[in-house]
Amino acid sequence: MAKVTIDRKYQKSRDFLGAYNAYKPDFYRVSVDGKPSAIAFPDDMAKAYYVQCFKNSSAELPIEINAYTVINNRAYFVVASWDQAVVSLKRFFMAANALYAEYYNTQYGGVGGYVFKEKIRIKKISDYNDVLSSIVSVHSQPAATGLSMGFDDYRFTSYIESPDKGISSLHSLYKIFGKNQVKSDYVRLHEAGPSQLPQDFFNIPERDKFDYNLEKVLLNYKCLDKKAIPPELLYRVIIDLNELGGYSFDYMLDGLSIKQRDKYTILLYVAVGLAMDKKKTYDQIIQLLDVAVADDCLIKDMVLTINEQKGYSYDYIMNMLGLAYPNADFLVSLVAAVEKNMHIPPLSLLKKLGIYDTALISYVQDICYNQ
Repeated sequence: MAKVTIDRKYQKSRDFLGAYNAYKPDFYRVSVDGKPSAIAFPDDMAKAYYVQCFKNSSAELPIEINAYTVINNRAYFVVASWDQAVVSLKRFFMAANALYAEYYNTQYGGVGGYVFKEKIRIKKISDYNDVLSSIVSVHSQPAATGLSMGFDDYRFTSYIESPDKGISSLHSLYKIFGKNQVKSDYVRLHEAGPSQLPQDFFNIPERDKFDYNLEKVLLNYKCLDKKAIPPELLYRVIIDLNELGGYSFDYMLDGLSIKQRDKYTILLYVAVGLAMDKKKTYDQIIQLLDVAVADDCLIKDMVLTINEQKGYSYDYIMNMLGLAYPNADFLVSLVAAVEKNMHIPPLSLLKKLGIYDTALISYVQDICYNQ
């Protein structure tokens, strides 16, 4: 990007370099969103590098960052622009984002430059109180997303920057509204504690809320995006998403872009995980996932899978799932299905399931052999 020639007469009074065409700045709220279902800033090094990217843009355009926060998949800003053309503001962020994308692709395996959503959300604000409250809201986001307890225990925010050593400044506010007034209001508003983002700053539809929860889960499992989820972790991701947002099984499959042909296998492992890890009964699992199961095939496969994984007996598994025992007719159906599909003799399966009740064994064998 070429450096912009400026009129030196105004340089000292404005404390920045860059072209200008206004004597009062316009203030904006800006949100940079990572791609859906991903982590744009997966670790502290990435967040620190993104902040550094803005140092390379700040001297070339008449933009001043008043506040910023970088969290896992988003960055929020309040900025002042001395250029009445919004294109300069967009160029400012596009330059920093392009620089970061190059770093991200090299450092984390490459995603073809696709790190952020194409659209940068920009909202002009003109009211002084709105500017100050927006700054507090930006500084509140680490606490709002569970990354910190307050304002001063999170590194990647302008709140903790030392004067003249970071990328943020309040000089434009000082010039328009007075330094003493701004400083007093800044301290007073922050003393009230973290606040929520304004609705037009963080107004997200239901699918984006799902993506936001997915970001948290992906970060826990150290996955950069949903395509990087290992198959053996997929059922845990779905369980965690369901716990966070109460989403139905079909909704989660759609949000994770999972093909329908894999649906039943995934449902089985999710159901087993909910039973063993979350201590949910079969009826609770069906209700949580909002799935309709026409017959008892899922129960059969859960019994066999839990027995295979843990070696639990039939009576223990049925009790775990909140189902009746011995439920002889179901057991007959289970034994018959296994004999047909897996060619395991009834007596061998009954032994594997830890069934030693002679009367029950005889009942099952008699029916199976007479069918």
